[in-house]
Amino acid sequence: MIAPRVAIDNPTKVENVVLIGTVAENLIDIMDFQLVENPLMYTKKVLDKNNTGELSIQTIAKDDFLKNILLTSPRSEHNDTESVTQDLIKLFNTQGNATDRISIQSQLKPIFIESFNNATNVSNTECVDNICPKWVESHRNLLPTLDIIGNVSSSINILILNGENDSQSTIQQALLLNQKLDEKGHVNHEFITYPNLGHLFYPSSKWETGLGPIQPNVLSDLYAWLESKSR
Repeated sequence: MIAPRVAIDNPTKVENVVLIGTVAENLIDIMDFQLVENPLMYTKKVLDKNNTGELSIQTIAKDDFLKNILLTSPRSEHNDTESVTQDLIKLFNTQGNATDRISIQSQLKPIFIESFNNATNVSNTECVDNICPKWVESHRNLLPTLDIIGNVSSSINILILNGENDSQSTIQQALLLNQKLDEKGHVNHEFITYPNLGHLFYPSSKWETGLGPIQPNVLSDLYAWLESKSR
């Protein structure tokens, strides 16, 4: 979000721009996807195999991705299924049975929305999960990158890199930027995607970011591109 703006303001000083795991929309829209839409899709497509619209507490307790979203205690405390189950029972205020059914739409979704609202509430006086009100407010006021990417000088080279399984800034975001550059006739841009890699360019599912080093082929492509532009 920042690099294209620096390039626009400094067309004679910037030669190359590399956008890694980039976004086209406003950050607030991206956060809505990360905190609401993505976990909601996960529960429906992965966990609710019979399309009942419900999940048992037992199912949630055994799923690392979902339980870590719902429970705010450190992940190291989420290894004991029994204690996790009890925490979930308290969260949903059920009758104390692990087989109790939880509605995805009326019980899970509101929790996801509350998490998003807390993260983007600029009236908060303190940072929430390392997301600070002033930072959120500044990004809320920014035009989407998609609206300004075409203003980057055609003399500046642009490289877009994105993992196809990026669950934080999805491949669709990079595709939108690439399409906009095509429409604007910006010929000096290149777009590379990486199957099975996530936001950190490490093997990931499309739901959650895998943690690990950037894969060698990504670094090799980046080096080769920068080398070709320095000749």
